[in-house]
Amino acid sequence: MAKFLFIYSGPYTDMDDFDEEAAKKEMDEWSRWMGENKGMFIDDGGPVGEPEVVVDDGSSKKPLEILGYSLVEAADMHAAKKITKNCPMLREKTGKYAVEIFKLLPM
Repeated sequence: MAKFLFIYSGPYTDMDDFDEEAAKKEMDEWSRWMGENKGMFIDDGGPVGEPEVVVDDGSSKKPLEILGYSLVEAADMHAAKKITKNCPMLREKTGKYAVEIFKLLPM
């Protein structure tokens, strides 16, 4: 089995902007999706806060729009991509949100 890093990306939304009911609904959808793929998540991961960027030449640049991460174990990239079906991150169908999948390579 191979390990994969799932990076959830898109425009940042502060969870404080969600009312209690919307926040619960969002968390329930993530729990349902992860439950459907139980056993594949090595680390459920979680959201990330606003980033700071350090550039090697001292300049500044816009940070990537990373919202969260998970670690997944799957037979191959095809199997890893397959579990993104019904992922809450991809429900809007606007092209703004994505799940970026990286195979973790051995050192």
